[in-house]
Amino acid sequence: MTKRDETAEAPIGGADNAGAPALEIPPAPRPEAHHPHGMSQWPAIMACACFEGRGDSADAALGTAIHAKLAGWLAAAKRTGELRAEAVDNLTLHERGALDAAEAILAEAGALRDRIHVEHRCTLDNGVFGTADAVLADRERRRITVWDFKTFYNPGRDYYAQLAGYGLAVAQKLLRGPWGGMSTDNITLRLRVLYGDTPVKSDSTEMPLASAAAIAHAALARFRLREEGKAEPSQCNWCDICRHQAACPALREVVEATQGEAPLAQAFRAWADLSPPIKAQLLVVAEQAAKWADAVRAAAKADAVNGVALEDPAHGVAFALRQVAGRKKPRVADLWPVLFANGVKAEDFKAKLSISATDAEGLLKSVGVRAKDAKAAVAQVCDVGPGATQLVRA
Repeated sequence: MTKRDETAEAPIGGADNAGAPALEIPPAPRPEAHHPHGMSQWPAIMACACFEGRGDSADAALGTAIHAKLAGWLAAAKRTGELRAEAVDNLTLHERGALDAAEAILAEAGALRDRIHVEHRCTLDNGVFGTADAVLADRERRRITVWDFKTFYNPGRDYYAQLAGYGLAVAQKLLRGPWGGMSTDNITLRLRVLYGDTPVKSDSTEMPLASAAAIAHAALARFRLREEGKAEPSQCNWCDICRHQAACPALREVVEATQGEAPLAQAFRAWADLSPPIKAQLLVVAEQAAKWADAVRAAAKADAVNGVALEDPAHGVAFALRQVAGRKKPRVADLWPVLFANGVKAEDFKAKLSISATDAEGLLKSVGVRAKDAKAAVAQVCDVGPGATQLVRA
């Protein structure tokens, strides 16, 4: 690819083309690779200019699979006019969330649902591209709607920069064709983030096209800072998926910021006297220290497996590998005859058994019970705990 000045704000005008069909986004090829500056990275790079993703993970693989479900449902609904009723059966939590998202997208598109572009490759004038889950251009309202589905809800992450990039790319292409001659001042982007695992189903905002262009300029400038070695790390809500997390100096800076008022050794004992900002900083330290500790243990174990002696004789410290026997898990069907032969009562045996609600629902569904009926049947024989209040990053 020819190297471009990707930190410059791309032009958003276009030539008039009155003969082009109304409402239609010009076709674009499906992406074959991720762009190094693609829009999906913009929210994280805006939070920390040093951010670089870790790559593949179990969560990423699940997200890809769930997104494929969403795309399939939307594409089928565009052809038939409705979601197939049987799609509701036998869905996991995240699949159900994707189906809810598909229903919301179709409902919001209304009569224009056949104009929705699914898994649409959005390319800026400077060549940076990404793939939007769903996009709809409404010429009459001079509005571009971008929907993006997130399999997992994280209340501390702002995804609007990603969607703004998609919307800007679509607008740039439209202004070179069907919307040529239209004033950019009259174009609005409607950005909708939909979630797959929470009662908080969506977030939304609207912005003028000029605001999206400013976001693109800022995001691409931060990539340049990183590539020129001028970026400064910032502790943020993207640290846990950044490849630099274990060695990032931003955590050290947070730790140092607490030392004047709350040295770590005395922090908890002095908790009642600490200011709220220091308490918040100590929470950051606790979160990141746990992740850092996991990373250190994993790296040290890899060293030990490779024969490195992890020891400090002068201070009486040494670590070694140890084989741990696998945990015994009785086969229930084989265990009962043994217990019965020795006088154990059936009710005492059943009282010791345990099964999750999800597994119980799965057994019912495996013999033909509909998903909602299985859930209702299991709920009738469940004891429900008191729940809990969690402290999460806002």
